[in-house]
Amino acid sequence: MHLYHVKPGDTLQSVAHQHRITTAALRAFNSLPQASYLLPGHALLIPSRLTASDLADDVDSGADSYATYVATDTDSYATYRVQAGDTLRSIGERFRVPLTWIALCNHLSDRSLEAGELLLIPASSSQARGTKKKLGLLCLSPSRLPEDTSRPITFQGRSGLRVDAAGNLHLPALPDRQDGDEKLLLLCSLDGAANILADVAKAILTSEEAQARLLDRLGTCLRLADAHGVIFDWQSVRREDEPAYLRFVKEAGRRLRPIGHRTGLLLFASSTCFRRASLLAELGRQIDLLLVEPVANSSAESPPPPLIGTEDTRRALQTATATFPAEKTWLVLRPSAVFVQRGQAVQHLSQQQAIDVAYLHGSPLIRDEASELTWYRFPNIEEGHSVWLEDIQSFVRKLEILEQMKLQGIALWEVGGYFPDAWRYLYEQYEVLMDEAEGHK
Repeated sequence: MHLYHVKPGDTLQSVAHQHRITTAALRAFNSLPQASYLLPGHALLIPSRLTASDLADDVDSGADSYATYVATDTDSYATYRVQAGDTLRSIGERFRVPLTWIALCNHLSDRSLEAGELLLIPASSSQARGTKKKLGLLCLSPSRLPEDTSRPITFQGRSGLRVDAAGNLHLPALPDRQDGDEKLLLLCSLDGAANILADVAKAILTSEEAQARLLDRLGTCLRLADAHGVIFDWQSVRREDEPAYLRFVKEAGRRLRPIGHRTGLLLFASSTCFRRASLLAELGRQIDLLLVEPVANSSAESPPPPLIGTEDTRRALQTATATFPAEKTWLVLRPSAVFVQRGQAVQHLSQQQAIDVAYLHGSPLIRDEASELTWYRFPNIEEGHSVWLEDIQSFVRKLEILEQMKLQGIALWEVGGYFPDAWRYLYEQYEVLMDEAEGHK
C-alpha cells in the first residue's frame, strides 16, 4: 500500500489505470463519494499489487506502461520522501533496488527529483515476504471499522467508570461484547460538576481510607465487567496534588497487575506531571501504559483544535519519553475535521464527512506545510470560512514518528472510529500487537 497525491487533470480512471487496479476498487478502497472527478491535493491510498518480478518483466520487454493487473498476497511498495541531494541512483543503491524499477513505478524520465516528493520503492521478492511491523492498537468506542477490514485490536476502551468524592466507584452499563477475546480497558474519571472535580480529586488523594476503599472496589468492578484493566484519566488534579495522584496510580498498578489487570494513565502533553521525573520513572515500573495526548502550541500558525500538527505530536512524545519508557508509551489521536469561521472551530466533523463536502462543492485540497494537515476554503459563503482535516497523509506522518521513537502503540479516540482510510492503512501495514496478561480471567 502507498499514498498517491491527486494532481490537476487526474481522473479516477487514469489513476486506477496507472496503478493497475479497477476504478471500482480505487473508489471503494478510499470511500470516495459518487463524483465523476478527483480533487487535486487529495491523498489516496493505493493497494499495492505489483511485484518486483512483474517490474523486471516490464523492463526486459521495454514496456512503458502496465497492461495487466497482477494480484499478489503481499504488499510490494514502500513510500520514500525525497531528501535534498537525492538522485534515482542514490535512492536505488540505498534500497538495493534497480533505479529503472523506481523510474517505471513513478513514471519518471530524465527530470530531477524534488525534495519532499513521495516515491514508490518496489520491494524485492525477499522484502515482499517480510513480516509486518507490530503495533499496539487501542480504540475508544464507538468503533466503526470499514466492512472489508479484519477487526483485531489490542484493547477496546470504554468510558464511564466514575469516582465520586467519597471514593465510591460507579460502573457504567456495558453493551454486549462483539468479540469474546476483546481486551476491555475501562477509562476511570472523576464524577461531579466540572467546577468541583479538582476538589473531588483532592478529597480522595488526601484520604488514605478513601484510596484504600477505591482500590479494593476497583478490582471487584473490573472482574464484574470482565475488563482487562483500567486507565486513569483524572484531568482536573491540581498541580499540588499531582505527586499524590502519581503515587496513587502507582499503587493501583502494584495491586492490580499481579491479578492480571492492566493499569494505565492518560495525560495531556501539557501536564506538569511530566516535570516530575523521579515519580514518573517509579510509575513506569508499576504500570503498563502511558497514553499521551498531544496539544497544540499557542502560536497563531497552529491548526484549530482538536487538530494537531506533526511537530506538536513529535514534541509531545519527546516530552513523555524523556521521563517514561517508550516501550510503554501510546500516542493518543483524535482524527477529525472542523469547520472554521474566522480562525475559530465552530463545528466538528468526521474526516469522511469533510471529504464528502469537498467533493460535493469541488473544493481543491490544500496542504498546510507547517502542520502537514489539509484544509480547503468553504465555497459560496463569505471569506474566512474553511474546513481543516486530518487526512491519511498527516496520519501516516504521525505513525512514522511513533515508529521512530519505538512507542508501543496508538490509541484512536472517539471520532477516530469514523476514519476508514486510517483503519485500512493500519491493518494493511501493521500486525496488531495482541496483549497476553498472565492471570487474567
